Amino acid sequence: KGEGKIKLLFLISDGRPLDCGCHLYYDRYAQEDTRQALQEARNQGIIPFCITVDHTGADYLEEMYGQSFAVIDNIADLPVQLPILYRRCIQ
Repeated sequence: KGEGKIKLLFLISDGRPLDCGCHLYYDRYAQEDTRQALQEARNQGIIPFCITVDHTGADYLEEMYGQSFAVIDNIADLPVQLPILYRRCIQ
């Protein structure tokens, strides 16, 4: 491991976390599961950041990511937005 290296994990999402699509894994349970996985990544020195097109994402993303998420209007804007979001993560 090199000193001073930043490890970023960009997660690109279309909406709420949902693994199996079944009634046993949705909403609060899936969000808590995701939040725990993100905390484990942070504990390993990885900075998670979510990019989503879900305009209602702020309702649940802040609980999981804090301020480390962004909502973009159109996924086609990702190549333009990614360098901007990268700079936001490393500051």
